[in-house]
Amino acid sequence: MWLFSTETWLILGTLCILLWYYISVKHRVLKDLNIPHDPPGFLGLKGIYKLITDVDVLFKSDLDSKKKHGSVYGSYTFTSPSITIHDLEMLKQIHIKEFAAFPIRSKEFTETQGEVMKNVLTAVTGKQWTRCRQVMTPMFSAAKLRHMLPLMDRCSEKLVENMREKSESDGKFDAQDIISRYTMDAMCATTFSTDSNAQDLNSGEDTTIVKRTKEALSINPFTSPIVLSVLIFPWLEPYVAKLGGQFWPREFIDYYCKLTDSVMEQKASAPSDHRTDLMQLMLDNEITDEQAKTVDKGITRKEIVANSIIFIIAGFENSKMLLTFLCYNLATSPECQNRLRKEIQDGIAAHDGKLNYDSLNEMKYLTQCVNETLRLQTPVIINQRTSQKDIEINGVFIPKNTKVIIPVWALGHSEDIWEEPMTFNPDRFEDMSSVNPMTFLPWGAGPRNCIGMRFAYMMVKIAIARILLGGEIQPTEGTPPPPLQLTLKKRGMKPKDDLFLKITPLPTATTSSE
Repeated sequence: MWLFSTETWLILGTLCILLWYYISVKHRVLKDLNIPHDPPGFLGLKGIYKLITDVDVLFKSDLDSKKKHGSVYGSYTFTSPSITIHDLEMLKQIHIKEFAAFPIRSKEFTETQGEVMKNVLTAVTGKQWTRCRQVMTPMFSAAKLRHMLPLMDRCSEKLVENMREKSESDGKFDAQDIISRYTMDAMCATTFSTDSNAQDLNSGEDTTIVKRTKEALSINPFTSPIVLSVLIFPWLEPYVAKLGGQFWPREFIDYYCKLTDSVMEQKASAPSDHRTDLMQLMLDNEITDEQAKTVDKGITRKEIVANSIIFIIAGFENSKMLLTFLCYNLATSPECQNRLRKEIQDGIAAHDGKLNYDSLNEMKYLTQCVNETLRLQTPVIINQRTSQKDIEINGVFIPKNTKVIIPVWALGHSEDIWEEPMTFNPDRFEDMSSVNPMTFLPWGAGPRNCIGMRFAYMMVKIAIARILLGGEIQPTEGTPPPPLQLTLKKRGMKPKDDLFLKITPLPTATTSSE
């Protein structure tokens, strides 16, 4: 029995032919540009299917694709083409020389950030980005970090105390859990001048701020209907946003909005009691929405709230994983750990026994260890830019609105660039002039690089200095041997298995901080 009339079948058949033709035309873009690529599959869903079935292809596939296609190749997400670039000279032009042609990271997932989070620095563009960036860049100057370091240091001392307590009572500690408590504590102290009580091991449960943040970061974006719909049909994003769709949990955003409003009210009621924290530095440059339309520098109340939230999220998660991986690398490389401890002790001795901003800054091997960890286990797998005009770079034509993928993880693990890339070797970064900056991009590059880079370095450095002064960090019987297996299946780059370590106290002299 026919379910539809002949005319209906003809209409449906015609629509299918038109859809097939539309997709076929879209899938000729990379071929017409002479950019090698794998077949996009049915409706261009091959890439989406791979992500859903194994999200680890995001960092596993780029090195294989480079061997197969060369340093420039393409792919499709439904009908949208993207170009992945390993060529270092092209990357330099995209990040720096031709920044005007690639001023934004992505057009996707900006409107579905939500009414509040669409104002974060990583999402805004044009004059709004320039205005906000001019306010925020001085917030991370040496002078400002010098004032914030004691807040971090108090949190790092509690971290070492907790590591010792768990090592003595249980013979080990969960590295991610105990370090996440430190990063949350440090971020709340430096963003809000607020004590989160995150490092209280006796409370029995997470504090509200930790609980809400963990809930938000535990969501797998590749199982989110909103994320998938925007990935497959980018043109749907404005409509999804108008219907109230956003990928940040509303309870999480509402909680942080109330928290930031409360902190702002406290600061307004006691103007003489201002501490140097990130929110205060933004409030010092606050302007109205009307002023934002005409002035070149300043930040509105919505932008203050949004960026306060993103500072907490980024500092909590990315710094947590960086410090976790660094502890693991030093625990499994005792010779590097001993060398670093000696440098820390000597650096403190050269500054009258004080662990402060100046002594930390002069510890060259400490920076090498952090950089090598960022290369080996970078929390940032890929970065991207979107072309704002037609442009040709090194003979490769990139059309307007094309997404360019920067394979950060693959660049840091290429055998063509690094000798034994899966081995932890801080000496790679002894002479930074010998390292092409385009091979090491955990912070991005150019005018749109990560604004909080120096802040993150400081938070990790003060913590690892306190840890190594307080003891020897060691693997346990269950600690996986290097190279550490990683996965994105746990929402962000994480160890594939649980990571437990222990710390053995050392008889060292007590140091003071400034």
